[in-house]
Amino acid sequence: MSEVIQTAEEVVRLLDEAMEKLQAAQTSIPAPTLQEVAEIRQGTRPLTEQAYLLGLFQRAILAAENVASDLRAIDVEMLRKVHELDLSGVELNAIEQAVAERTEGGAGVQGRDDE
Repeated sequence: MSEVIQTAEEVVRLLDEAMEKLQAAQTSIPAPTLQEVAEIRQGTRPLTEQAYLLGLFQRAILAAENVASDLRAIDVEMLRKVHELDLSGVELNAIEQAVAERTEGGAGVQGRDDE
C-alpha cells in the first residue's frame, strides 16, 4: 500500500502544479463584469470567448482541487480505519464502475444517477 500512497502524493503535487498554471492562464483572460455575466445567462448578451474560457478554466480548477483533496486524505491511518467510513452513493458508484471497467473492459456501469 505504501506505493499506492506515494503515487497519490505524487499526483497531488502534479495537480497542484497544474492548478497553478490554470490559475495563471485564467488570470490572463479579461473578465466580464458580473452584470455582463448576468446578461449572458439571460441570453441578452452573446457568450464571449473570454467568458467561456474563464468558466472552462474555473471548472477545471475546481475539479483538480476536488481530486487533490480526495488524494490528500489517503494515508496509512485512514486506510486502517476505512471500514468505519460511510460512503455516499457517488463513492459506491465509483467503486462499482472501477470494478466493472476492470472485469468487463469498460462495459457495464456508466455514470449512474442514483446517488
